[in-house]
Formats: sequence, C-alpha cells, structure tokens
Amino acid sequence: MTNSISHPAPITITPSILKLVVEICLNLGSFDAQNVSSDLQRANYIRSVQSSMAIEGNALDEASVLAIYENQPVIGSTREIQEVRNALVAYEDPRRWSPRKEADLSRAHGLLMDGLMVDAGHFRQTEVGIFEGNQALPIAPPSDRTPFLIADLLSWLERTDFHPLVAGPVFHYKLEFIHPFSDGNGRLGRLWQKVILSHWNPLFAHLPVESFLYDNQARYYQALASTSTADNLAVFVEFSLNIILASLVELKKNLNARLIASPVTPEVTPLADPLVASQVERLVERLVDQRQVNHLVSRLLETITGSHSAKELMKNLNLKDLKTFRKNYLNPALKAGFIEMTIPDKPNSKSQKYRRA
Repeated sequence: MTNSISHPAPITITPSILKLVVEICLNLGSFDAQNVSSDLQRANYIRSVQSSMAIEGNALDEASVLAIYENQPVIGSTREIQEVRNALVAYEDPRRWSPRKEADLSRAHGLLMDGLMVDAGHFRQTEVGIFEGNQALPIAPPSDRTPFLIADLLSWLERTDFHPLVAGPVFHYKLEFIHPFSDGNGRLGRLWQKVILSHWNPLFAHLPVESFLYDNQARYYQALASTSTADNLAVFVEFSLNIILASLVELKKNLNARLIASPVTPEVTPLADPLVASQVERLVERLVDQRQVNHLVSRLLETITGSHSAKELMKNLNLKDLKTFRKNYLNPALKAGFIEMTIPDKPNSKSQKYRRA
C-alpha cells in the first residue's frame, strides 16, 4: 500500500470536464459577489444549510431553518435542530476557514458535529466497515493512517496545478474516501468544497450548490459509488461541475429577475455589457466543437509550464494572426481566469508574458 496520495486517484481531464470548466468560468466572468444582494445571500445561505442537512436525513424545511437562524421556536427533534444550528455557524462565512489547514478542517467538523458525537473535531480511532454475515468488510483506510492521509491530502491541495473547480470536487471525494471522522464526513466534504471554491471566487460563498446536490441526491451517491468502482475521479468531478453550473445558471436568473423587478436598486448591478456578452457567446459557440476545446483549453490548462509570451502561445496553438489570437483565445482565457499576466499593471508591456493562474 502506498504511503502517498500526491496524486489522490487517477483522473482523466476529459473533454467534458474542460468544457464545463470553461462554461463555469465564462458565467462567473459576467458578475461577482457584489451582484448578490444581502437578502439573496441570506436566502441561499439558508438553502445551503437546509439542503446539506436534508441529504443527511434532516426533515426540517427552509422555513424552519430560517426560524432557527432568527432564534424563533421550531417544532422538530432536538438532534435535527442541533444539526441545523451547527451548520448555520459552520456555513456562516466559508472564507474564514483556510482550506489547507488541518486545524481549520478539524474545527469545522467540531462545529458541525457539536453535541451530536463525543469525538467531534477528532479523527476516528476505530475502523469503519460493513458486515456480511459475521465478516467485517472495511470501507475506509485503517484509522491509524488517517492523520497521514489527511496531511498528505492537504499538502496535495497546497501544491496541485489543478484548477480549483477540479481540485474542489477531488478533495470532496477524497475526504469521503478517507472518512477521517466517525460521523459527519459528508457534510464536512460539501462544506470544504465550498470553502475551496470561495477562496478562489467569493461568489461561491453565496452559491447554493448543496440545494442542487439534494435535488440530485441519487445521482450524487451514484457518482461517489461509480468513482470508487472506476477508480477514476473524472466521474465525480464531471457530476460536481454539472451541479455547480446548474446552480450558477439559476443564480444568474435570480439576479436578472431582481434587476428587472427593481431596476434602480443599488445592490444589484447589470451582469455584463453587450460587448462582453457577445464575446462570451462567440467563445461558447466555438467551444461546442470538442476538437476546439481540446486544442485551446487543454493547452492553456495542461501544457503551459512557466511563463510564455503571446508569440510563444501563438506558436503552441499554431496561430499566425495576433489580432485573431487576442480576440478569440488570449482575452477570453484571461477573462475566464485560466491564465494571468506576469506584469498586470502594464498590460501592453513588450516584456509581458502569461502563465497559468
């Protein structure tokens, strides 16, 4: 058995994964966290908490979760109310957690499971398994390997070149596989994916991904199980990216609806100007052809090492016209956050180079 998970599991960056990452980044590029009004932030916060707990079998609805948030009386079991109270605290500000710190991971688990288990916040000391007759079959690594496996997973998160949209689901699945705590691993995995993505883009703190996971709970479990069987994380990553994209599209619809209903409300701003929108539409149309996705995005995400000038990137892409390259490749890639300038304060510098973000 290997003592390292520097590569947590085999993963093939499929054309579908590349296309989904591009679509998500393009949607993100048209607005930011400031577009989300305070009331919509709260509504999505309540949805995230209620949905994540519902996945665990908690029967309290959104109205009950809101009542608990507002310190109002609620009819429900003591455990269910405690679960919601804990999750409200843990989800309150995802960006306050450092995604790469073991202490924060343990503290978050301690909050989520406070009053629900005696060893909240502490790694399990027993084995996790299922029984077939009198025989116990392990479904997670031995408990004595948990500290090492978690430390190595966090180290991997620190140094991985994977885009956060890929690294988040990978971490989520790997935490489920290691099963570091005797209970509460599922809710912690969902929270930590939000933490990872919120540090990349603050909008994810207000994105109710958990609601779409709950609506697709059977597929969620199937993706986890299929990934375990196939030993290839692409299955779970693709599922997660589809869920993220669906929740992002819904959020944009909600923002647009509120903008139409309240055109002078200062908390809501237009999502994108016509020029940006048309550029995005043209790029998405180009990416419908999967060969173009592989040609452009896979080079930008997978083959670029170090810093490259525009001419070097054009050579890699076998392009001749600088204007076409900037319009259809470089500018959209910068807008989507795949690459960044080495001299951002002087975008037109002759020494300007580009590297993976």
